[in-house]
Amino acid sequence: MSSNSSEHTRFVTSVINAGGRATRLNDVFSQQQGKGIAKATRLDIGSWSGGEPLKIIDHQINQLLGQQAVDNIIVSAGDQYQVADYISSQYKGDDRVSIVAEEKSLGTAGDLISAVRLQPELFGDILLVNNVDTIARIDYPALIAFFKQKQQLATIAVSERRDTKNADAYLIGPYDTVLFSQEFDEHNPISREVALSSTEYAAASTGIAVFDTAFVESFDWTPDMGESSVYKELLAGALSSGALTAFNNGTNFLRDVATKETWNASRNDSELQNELWYRP
Repeated sequence: MSSNSSEHTRFVTSVINAGGRATRLNDVFSQQQGKGIAKATRLDIGSWSGGEPLKIIDHQINQLLGQQAVDNIIVSAGDQYQVADYISSQYKGDDRVSIVAEEKSLGTAGDLISAVRLQPELFGDILLVNNVDTIARIDYPALIAFFKQKQQLATIAVSERRDTKNADAYLIGPYDTVLFSQEFDEHNPISREVALSSTEYAAASTGIAVFDTAFVESFDWTPDMGESSVYKELLAGALSSGALTAFNNGTNFLRDVATKETWNASRNDSELQNELWYRP
C-alpha cells in the first residue's frame, strides 16, 4: 500500500511501546502471574505540578504533545490491559491519544504491524516510535524533518553519550547511512569488520525510530511467525534494503530507567528529574 493511502488520515503518528513486562525490574516490583508488571503505569517517575505521581507513560505523552511534533499518539499496550484501561480513562476526550492492544503480545514490531494493518485509519504516513522506559531530550520536529529529507524507509536516532548501554552498537557511514548494528544479530547484511572500513562514527541507539508506514504495513511478517522486534527485525529490514539512516542526537540527555539500578537511582537523579515533563 502506498504511503499516500487515503486510509492513513494523519500525517505523523507517534507510537509509544508500552506493553513491556519489565522483567528487568523483577526484584523491584512483585509480578502479576504470567504478565509481569505494567511498567507504563506502575513506574511513577516524578510528580505533576499538583503533587500527584507522574507516571512514565504520562511523561512520554505530554512531551510529544508539548513539542507539537505529531498529529496523534498511539499507545501500544500489547497484552497489558491495565495500560489500556489507564490511557482510556486518563485521556478520555482527547482525540489525539488512543490505545491499541492485543490478546497476546506479538512483540514491539508484531504489535505495530498488526495495528497498522487492522486499524489503518489511526495511523499517519510517518510513524515515530518510542519506548516508554527511555527518557530522552530530542528535537522531535528536527528528527521528523531529517527523515523526510532523507526519504528512506527508516531512521534511528542515535546518541554519542558514553554512559549509555552499547555505546558503539551502531556504525554510521557517509551520508548518515547505518552500516551495521550489533543489536541486529544475524540480520546484519555485512560483518562489523567490513562495516568498520567505511565507518565515520559509532553511536548508541536512543530507542527512538521513524518509519515509513507503508514499509511497516508491507513488512514480511504474520502473527503465526511469533513475536517480532522493532529493533531486531524492522530496523534490520530497512538496513538490508540499504534504507536506514541515523539522526545524530549528540550527547543530549538519555536514560533507560527500566533496569533495577537505573530505577532505584532515578529519585536522586537530578539530571533526570530536570528532564521530566510537568503539566502546566
